[in-house]
Amino acid sequence: MVLDLKALALHNCLQQLGRQASPAPEANVRSSCIKLLTETLHKVDPTWVVKPFGSSANGFSSKDSDLDLTCVIPNVAVAAALEIFAEKRQVVLSTLEAAGIEVFQEIWTARVPVVKMKFAGFLEVDLTFQNNAALVNTELLKAYSNMCPQLRELGIAVKRWAKAAGVCGAPQGHLSSYSFTLMAIYFMQTCHGLPCLPTDAFSEDGPAPNVRNWRWESPLPVPALLMQFCLFYHHEFQWGTEVVSPRMGCRMTIREQCFSWLETWGESRLHIEDPFILERNLNCVLGSWQEGRLREVLQESALAMISGKLPRCLDSTANAEDTASTETPASGVADKTPALSSDAEDLQKPPVKAQSVVNFHLLTAAWDAQGCVEHFTALGAILSLKVYMYIYIYMYIFVEMTVLPVAKLVDW
Repeated sequence: MVLDLKALALHNCLQQLGRQASPAPEANVRSSCIKLLTETLHKVDPTWVVKPFGSSANGFSSKDSDLDLTCVIPNVAVAAALEIFAEKRQVVLSTLEAAGIEVFQEIWTARVPVVKMKFAGFLEVDLTFQNNAALVNTELLKAYSNMCPQLRELGIAVKRWAKAAGVCGAPQGHLSSYSFTLMAIYFMQTCHGLPCLPTDAFSEDGPAPNVRNWRWESPLPVPALLMQFCLFYHHEFQWGTEVVSPRMGCRMTIREQCFSWLETWGESRLHIEDPFILERNLNCVLGSWQEGRLREVLQESALAMISGKLPRCLDSTANAEDTASTETPASGVADKTPALSSDAEDLQKPPVKAQSVVNFHLLTAAWDAQGCVEHFTALGAILSLKVYMYIYIYMYIFVEMTVLPVAKLVDW
């Protein structure tokens, strides 16, 4: 058997994407930062509590994740607490400076005030105030990452893939890493049966006892899941009508009563519901050009991985001019969406529901037919994957060219 080095590179690269958790030395730096900030802010008021949230606390962190913290006053309403923080603003800043913490930006007029700083010369830290909602979100995502190891690795892989492709980052008009994590959870719920955790079972103090020990595992490795993730959001997901909602955990459209609070602005866009702030649509930061670029990257990555190749955003040998050609316009929003290549235009046509099930689950069935992938070597597994991908492509063509036309004729 001739070794397929490209297939091996694909498997190894995608496998490593999901294993970029924070190394021990950096974890120690984060702990030291939290300890120092706690001691520093206790000098201002001993009742204040510093808590981590976001990727650094929910299990989906990677080595390049920043540190998100919030300072809360227990048992005090948000509005009242923010007034207290505003009154002691100068004291807080002078105390941080005296402790040797470098503050490079402060935003006190935001809905959630934030002080941006740098610790140990390299760790970027965002300190917010009375950000209770973020703490509850963190507990939910932490429960999901603890429940399913493959989901945790997939979430990390998706975020690193999105950053490599240049489609992640709210300040640049892209989706936030939090949104991509929710997309990974929703994909696992709707395509692989990941249990849906009830959001009302979570608070700032953690999950309720009845959901604390839930466990679930996927038989598929992370490379297969990442490929299916791109394929799902490129081809199966009903862009513009379907809502990414881990709260509901099933495929539903924006017209359903449970989404009556969700802000849509009357636009046919990618809809991502915040699990706790139900009126908040996380597409609010997503520019139209950036949304088109996201769909383009999903298409490119799905087609590349189906062919056993690395997505261009992960291929270090790709030409540098490709990156330059996909830079965000200076205005942040372009006047039109990037065009999709002709190879996938047919996949963009509204699919028949039965066809969608056949198309996507052919890929899943191919993996299931392998039995248990971990019993093979890494090389053997990826070579088997390529064989099944070709079977998937031929089956897709067969369904498109024969089964569907006959079904439509019979229905007519």
